[in-house]
Amino acid sequence: MPNRKLFTFCMLVVSVALLNGCASGQTGGSALALNPSAGNVFFVERQPEDKRNLAVGIVKNLSDRGLTATWGELDAAPANVAYILRYTDRWSWDMRMFLADLRIEARDPQTGALLGYGQSVQNSMKAMGWTHDTVIDLAVAELLGQAPLLPDTQ
Repeated sequence: MPNRKLFTFCMLVVSVALLNGCASGQTGGSALALNPSAGNVFFVERQPEDKRNLAVGIVKNLSDRGLTATWGELDAAPANVAYILRYTDRWSWDMRMFLADLRIEARDPQTGALLGYGQSVQNSMKAMGWTHDTVIDLAVAELLGQAPLLPDTQ
């Protein structure tokens, strides 16, 4: 009998460990040091392969944080832009399409130097019920060194 209880306990521990791994997600980044004298004007360079137009969501999230942002093709960037944002998105399939990885990089408009980045990576279980706006919020929060705005990301 004791062996059966030990076996059951071990299986329970393994199950909990596996389920914890299924719910993994992470954010990371190198926060951008905002320069108020530069005007903090952001331009999000839309990626030509992006059929979901995440640039619009990134601009909305920045605007919701009180920052000035526009989007478009790189040659359409305004003259007063302080930061060029470039994003890389990776989508995955697990019974539905979900945004598995979003990295947003802030670059100097003159030199192209990397000034900061924010990234959100999650698997299907972690992203359950999330929209791409949730993932954008997490990546922008990391980029700016701020808390997420959306309540379901905290």
